[in-house]
Amino acid sequence: MLEHRLLSALGGLRSIGSAQVVGLLRVDGGPARPSEVAERIRDAVRPGDSLAVVGPSRFVVLCERLGHPDDLLAIARRVERSLAGAGSPLDEPLIELAYVSPSDPDPTGLLHEGAGPNLRWQVFDDDLHSRAAGRERTEAALRATRDGTDLVLRYQPEVELATGRLAAVEALVRWERDGELVGPDEFIPLAEETGLIVPIGAWVLRAACTQLADWRSVGLARDVGLAVNVSPRQLLHHGFVDEVAAVLADTGIGTGSLTIEITEAVLLGDVDVAGRLLQQLRDLGVRIAIDDFGTGYSSLTYLHRLPVDAVKLDRTFTDGLGTDERLTAIVTAVIGLIHAIGLESIVEGVSTQEQHDRLRDLGCGLAQGSFIGSPAAPDDLVARLR
Repeated sequence: MLEHRLLSALGGLRSIGSAQVVGLLRVDGGPARPSEVAERIRDAVRPGDSLAVVGPSRFVVLCERLGHPDDLLAIARRVERSLAGAGSPLDEPLIELAYVSPSDPDPTGLLHEGAGPNLRWQVFDDDLHSRAAGRERTEAALRATRDGTDLVLRYQPEVELATGRLAAVEALVRWERDGELVGPDEFIPLAEETGLIVPIGAWVLRAACTQLADWRSVGLARDVGLAVNVSPRQLLHHGFVDEVAAVLADTGIGTGSLTIEITEAVLLGDVDVAGRLLQQLRDLGVRIAIDDFGTGYSSLTYLHRLPVDAVKLDRTFTDGLGTDERLTAIVTAVIGLIHAIGLESIVEGVSTQEQHDRLRDLGCGLAQGSFIGSPAAPDDLVARLR
């Protein structure tokens, strides 16, 4: 009989964001002892993944909030190893996987044989093994960067639209691998999944603040702030506030110089806990900005519960500005609401003069994007920092 939690979770998938990746693993336990198979599966999956027995020797695991589809392959690989390990009742476990779309009329159909177009199970075969092995190699290489090895920072300008003044730079991490710079979209989700985001994020914070201090030591960037992205996992990691305090003390960059940007994903957890941590950061003189606003789960109603200084609108709002009347109306209204509750507005993805001028006329505070300036190495920004 299906576990109620699994059915409820599947039934509620249509209410989640369409960008979320959700997967299912199905394991055929054969004649093995069900209780031992279930225990080994639980040991291999992530905390929070839902396990259910769906037949005499069949198990299903629901894996929500996957950062990337290949995360499901990594979980399948761990399950396979656990079930084929020493003393296991299974020598060659049959594992299948499927990805669930929130738009499916009935996602629970994946749990039943003969479910027609909703039945999209794939056997965890040699091809998927190869992809999983490639992910493992990437993870192993990424682990070697945890102390900053092969990581570099690029800095993207943020300008004050009313004056054109360079107001801040946002620190963006890149990974030097095999002679090329790898963008964050290709490795940050893996860092989140593995927990490596905590040491990597700690390195980014210290390196970026040190760079700002170095600029100021030679008379540059006196009135320029620094923005650093912090993941929910990093924010909630024990000792993060003390870590920030130590970096500020060691670099001496001063109150009000650092802005920490968090995404709306922090609201998926305990808003009150997040609020207390953010307030502690503000007590240190750190500014708080909500990044990628409008793409996740929160709304403007949450902002009054969090000690926030600024809201950064996602680039999807900028793309149709001036050409899409409805989108332009939405941007106008959102910027007005942000200002009405006393917060600063920042818009990313500004790529044209028209977008720049329209946002300036709307009274938007800060902007960044290719029209303003692309991410650059520290030495390449010297002229703008004078």
